[in-house]
Amino acid sequence: MCVMYLMAPKVYHTNCKYRLFRENGGNTYADHILITLGNFLSDLCKKEILDCLDIQEERRDNGLDEECLLVLTKHNISFTHNILRGCEKIN
Repeated sequence: MCVMYLMAPKVYHTNCKYRLFRENGGNTYADHILITLGNFLSDLCKKEILDCLDIQEERRDNGLDEECLLVLTKHNISFTHNILRGCEKIN
């Protein structure tokens, strides 16, 4: 199994102030996940991540970003926010 690097939400939001970053990294964290991991996600997983954008604020248990990460976990997608562990093989 491969653990993939995914920028942490806090880092993503810090970089969002730059237009060029948003153009390449996505306008939302959900977009960023799809851009970064899209080739490794099933269509169902992608749909559920995009569906997170429609969850009303009061129904988001942990916030939008965490809801998206929960979808990855639900689909057994292994990720890390530690760039040094990215693409590390796990037995």
